[in-house]
Amino acid sequence: MPDGTPVVSLFTEDDTGNTVHIQQFLIKSGHAFVWPSSRNQVQLAVLYRLEEEARLQKKGLWASEHYHPRQVPDDFLQAGRFMLVHGTVQSSQTVKATHYLNFGADWRKDFTAELPRRIWQDIPDGESFTGKNIEVRGWVDLRGGPRILVRNPYQIRLLNQPANIEAKPD
Repeated sequence: MPDGTPVVSLFTEDDTGNTVHIQQFLIKSGHAFVWPSSRNQVQLAVLYRLEEEARLQKKGLWASEHYHPRQVPDDFLQAGRFMLVHGTVQSSQTVKATHYLNFGADWRKDFTAELPRRIWQDIPDGESFTGKNIEVRGWVDLRGGPRILVRNPYQIRLLNQPANIEAKPD
């Protein structure tokens, strides 16, 4: 990989001789969350589906409220923690070499997703996020208000339904 990170997929066999993909097994059992990157984009849909099933069934780490998606602006976002943040983008703007997705009227208090230009350029139709319900996953820090610095475009995904995070998909 260009960033020096090795790409590895691990497989094993279960008791019946079937091949098991370790990453899928960990996510399905709730022992890991999806960390999307350009290296696993081919299987992202499968991984997200497995993660959602584990979350809805409260398996593994999903049994703890700490890991449940946070709905902005209502939920508390804790700096220094990995979080899934759901909300509606109120505004979108570029300042110098950085793009901001603002989830409230005041970036000094409200949640913001911060995207360097090189990341923003890789998001198709990014400008159309305004007014849309999206998920941003990553580590929360405080820069004015709470924010996630988006390091790859796959940390953001459009949610197909309103952010009722306990609703089961159709």
